[in-house]
Amino acid sequence: MTNIIRYDIIWPNILKVGNINMKWTEEDKERLNEFINELLYEKMDIEDYEKVMNRLGCDCKGNRYRTICHNIEGGKYNLGFNKDNRYFTCYSECGCGYSLLGLVKKVLELRGESKGTINALRYICDIVGIECN
Repeated sequence: MTNIIRYDIIWPNILKVGNINMKWTEEDKERLNEFINELLYEKMDIEDYEKVMNRLGCDCKGNRYRTICHNIEGGKYNLGFNKDNRYFTCYSECGCGYSLLGLVKKVLELRGESKGTINALRYICDIVGIECN
């Protein structure tokens, strides 16, 4: 998949996020939500989800992945994935539900790699070949 999504057009203030404490307007939040929904539910297919999970080091058996939501390594296959609604559910320790974005954000934070929604979005876009300007 090679799509170009221009951050500077979709949410003009977000590229300027060198300042983590920037104030988000309601319009910025709405644009961000639209972008996330477009990316996760329209542009990406199930194979793209699998690419992201593989890059996170998470293998799959059937519709269950290893529980990377609370294990950095070696979790059991208790992270269910519903392909219809594209939602992950942990059937183990944390019992939480995650969108792909929420799961990537959680895993990156667990690993101490990066924090925040924007970094998780960039991580996903890099893997699936969506250019983020």
